[in-house]
Amino acid sequence: MNKLNYKQIFLVVAVTTIASEILIYPVDRAYQFSIANAVFMYAVLSLPELLIIPTGSLSALCIFIMGVSLDYFFVFPELPLGVIAKDRFLGVLYFVILAVLLKAGKVKNYSGKPFTFQLARLMVFADLTAKLVEIFFRGNLPNLLSPDYDIVVLVTGSLVQVFLVFGLINISQFKQQRVLNEQEKLRFEKTLIITSNLYDELFFMQKSTENMERIMAESYKLYQKLKSQKDNKELEELALKIAEEVHEVKKDSSRILAGLSKGLNLRKEMKEMYLSEILDLVIKANRNYSQKEGKEIDFTAEITDDFTFKKVHPLLAILNNIVENAVEAISDKGRINIEAGLREAHFQIAISDDGRDINPKDLALIFEPGYTTKFNEEGIPSSGIGLAYVKGLVEDLGGKVEFSQDKGKKYFYLTFPREDIGG
Repeated sequence: MNKLNYKQIFLVVAVTTIASEILIYPVDRAYQFSIANAVFMYAVLSLPELLIIPTGSLSALCIFIMGVSLDYFFVFPELPLGVIAKDRFLGVLYFVILAVLLKAGKVKNYSGKPFTFQLARLMVFADLTAKLVEIFFRGNLPNLLSPDYDIVVLVTGSLVQVFLVFGLINISQFKQQRVLNEQEKLRFEKTLIITSNLYDELFFMQKSTENMERIMAESYKLYQKLKSQKDNKELEELALKIAEEVHEVKKDSSRILAGLSKGLNLRKEMKEMYLSEILDLVIKANRNYSQKEGKEIDFTAEITDDFTFKKVHPLLAILNNIVENAVEAISDKGRINIEAGLREAHFQIAISDDGRDINPKDLALIFEPGYTTKFNEEGIPSSGIGLAYVKGLVEDLGGKVEFSQDKGKKYFYLTFPREDIGG
């Protein structure tokens, strides 16, 4: 029995012992119902590793000790200790018998599973049997059909007790499932963000592969031209060698591209997502990024028309790049706003931020590969391909991207044909 089992047993025993003093007396009936019964059965079903018989026996012992102490010192000080002990012993006998019957009925096989009639029947049988044994040892079994020991009240009390246990278990299972759903949602969101970032790289790897294909074709044309001239064998062989080497590099790139695409399942686009879900994901990811950078940025989103978006990965990659650039452009505090909606046959997104401005002379260059305003601590510029990614992805979706700035604010405008991206 490991440390966890001990903790579970001691916790269940403590709660059951305290609950044993919470009693319910049916009107004009000699029998009593204890909340401890329901507590013990709930623990047995909700804790898969709980040892039933040791827990039930220890609970009975603790209930006996506490009950005798309370009665002898506070409730019935005039009664002899032996009389009190005998009465209490017969009362706690219930838990030992209940534990044995639940163990024999293999109640643990039902742990964590939905309510079933077989389980309810087993628990009612165990509860009633334990109570009847207690009544028998008290010498009251012949009086069970008398008004003071109404069998209907006994059975009804047992049924109510069992259904109370099931109610508590269903509530706890619902809460656990909600936590699991939240965790699954977080994992899905992280995976989606990572996948969208990799989509950027795969997109430009595809572009590079296409460029290699073009260079290879041009090199081969050069080789054919030099070969036809028959005046420079060395250049002819060099052109052929370049074409062959580019072809080998292109094959390697194609294999890498195919492997990554298959691994990320990008050939088969993921299921559709609502625009509001995509924006929520982008804002959540970049809010975490801004907090990590020690910045206070207010993110807002306004959607006039929410609808499902078919091409999730490209849109995530586009929005993530733009919003991430906006976060990096804000020094300490700022605001980033995203507005989205339908305009006739087009879907439009406007992203604004109040970060540092771009030099007006550079406005025509911001979507060119190599342009950047970001430098590290050593003064080395970044690769400057983020917005080039954005432009390429947007155009791949049949859309266009525009940029403007005015009075300390920068704006990115994205426009896509509605029929191509969702509806």
